[in-house]
Amino acid sequence: MTPKKAAVIIINWNGKKNVLSCLESLSRISSSPFGIIVVDNASWDGSPEVIKERFSDVRVIETGSNIGYGAACNLGALHALGQGYDYLYFSNNDILFHPDFLKRLVDRMGAEPDLGILGASVYHMDRPDEIQSLGLRFDRFHRIHNIEAIDGNATDGSFPVDSIMGGAFLMTREAFTQTSGFDPFYFMYFEEVDLCARTRGKGFRVATALDAVVWHQVYGSFDGDETPLSVYYRFRNHLLFLKKNRSKADYITYVAAGFAYVVPRKVLLSIKQKKGRLISACLKGWINGLTLMPIKHQ
Repeated sequence: MTPKKAAVIIINWNGKKNVLSCLESLSRISSSPFGIIVVDNASWDGSPEVIKERFSDVRVIETGSNIGYGAACNLGALHALGQGYDYLYFSNNDILFHPDFLKRLVDRMGAEPDLGILGASVYHMDRPDEIQSLGLRFDRFHRIHNIEAIDGNATDGSFPVDSIMGGAFLMTREAFTQTSGFDPFYFMYFEEVDLCARTRGKGFRVATALDAVVWHQVYGSFDGDETPLSVYYRFRNHLLFLKKNRSKADYITYVAAGFAYVVPRKVLLSIKQKKGRLISACLKGWINGLTLMPIKHQ
């Protein structure tokens, strides 16, 4: 039987240092056949040119403008599907890989054919033995929480999650085709949560593989810290996700929790940390998500 092929799709925007380290890490992968596609969202730091010079086997797709994370993923995926790839691995540019991570994901997908999305176990780049994320879950107020540990001593297999962490997951060709991929309206943040919800809606399972390991630099795309842009889209898109994928009652529950806790907590933390620009971004994102009225962010 011909082994199934996976395409690793990396999204880059002005992350030359990160993406070169990411590609170097991929060069040490031991796995079934795979290809690499970098979709560059109009970087001005010379990323595309350096990638082409140093990694001749990498397909570089230049978008010409910053079309956002989800749209860039879709562009890379459509190219991969046209080349006959069976699996799509979506990656941020600030990820490093264990040499057998892809083989473990592909093998697990083959063993559990009802899986549509399978996330990797993500560890901290600067604390490589410490888990950063095993996926995401919603609480009863529809706030989203990171999973940093599970019960028991399991080290392999997969376990169900509400969503994988974006930028570190494998998706089947069938699941991508049936869901039509990412919703580009999100631009950045929550597009993977939305994709997981729609994937489950098509009858596929969403899970994390405990034995497939990658390392991630937190906010690596933003020089290691929150920015007004990232805060704006997180607050805006959480509301958009619930409007699109959950009941009216669920949406109202989260809005109430937001007014009572989520937004005030962010404001107070930003004041304490002397990051006043994040307060404006949080409030603009929240108002935009509630009203869909465009508010300029910085």
